[in-house]
Amino acid sequence: MSVDVKVKHRKLVSSSQVAVLELLYKFRFGSTELLRRSLGFSSDPSMYRKLVILIDKGFVGKRFESSYRIQGIPASYYLLPKGLMELRKLPNYQKIDDKLINHRCVIGMAQNSGQRCCR
Repeated sequence: MSVDVKVKHRKLVSSSQVAVLELLYKFRFGSTELLRRSLGFSSDPSMYRKLVILIDKGFVGKRFESSYRIQGIPASYYLLPKGLMELRKLPNYQKIDDKLINHRCVIGMAQNSGQRCCR
C-alpha cells in the first residue's frame, strides 16, 4: 500500500511543470494520457507526479468522481487562476487575442487532420 506525502515547501516551478501548465492553458482540459503524449513522456507515473505537485501548489484542478473508475473514464485536469497567474509571470507569456486564437486553431486543425476550426 502506497502512502501519498504532500510536500509544502516547493517554491520553484520546473520547466516540465511549466510545459504542463501551458498545455492546459492551450487545450483547457487534459488527461494524463493526453498530456503525456503531447509532452513526449514515456510513462504515466512521471506525468501523474507532475500533476500531483501542480495540484498541491494550487495551479491545477482535478475532476474525478468515484463512478469514473468503474466506467474507465480518466480524470480530467484544468488550469486554475493561480496557475494562469504563474504563467503570466513568465517572460514569454502571450496575451490572448484574435491572432493567437487563429494561430492555435490552425495548429489544432493540423494536429487533428482537417477538423473544423473554432473561429
